[in-house]
Amino acid sequence: MKGEKGNCVNLVVSGGQKWRVGFVVKRKDWFFNKGWKAFLKGNAVSSFDFLVFRYLGSMAFHVTIFGPNGCAKLSASSGDLPKAVGVDTEKRRQNRQNLFKRVQMGSEKRGPGRHHGMSF
Repeated sequence: MKGEKGNCVNLVVSGGQKWRVGFVVKRKDWFFNKGWKAFLKGNAVSSFDFLVFRYLGSMAFHVTIFGPNGCAKLSASSGDLPKAVGVDTEKRRQNRQNLFKRVQMGSEKRGPGRHHGMSF
């Protein structure tokens, strides 16, 4: 990414769905900001999931989402989940709400001017 400019990246998940997410750079740390919450929500990222970013060039990353068990998660937003699979949507909704509350509480503890998101 050296020499590339811009304040947005494209995140591509399995199934090819793209998300435009803003970022800021502070010192040597990068933080996602605008669009990051929508990416998390749209891909049902929950507590203890981890994400692997593979740089594709031109400010784009392929993102693989893994669950706490270490297995890659199917992207619900891209239609990867078969309709026959019973997805406990209420449980997922609660997990997302809990995650966002923790992120919000963490940013309140850090005070104004701090960005929540992922550092890499």
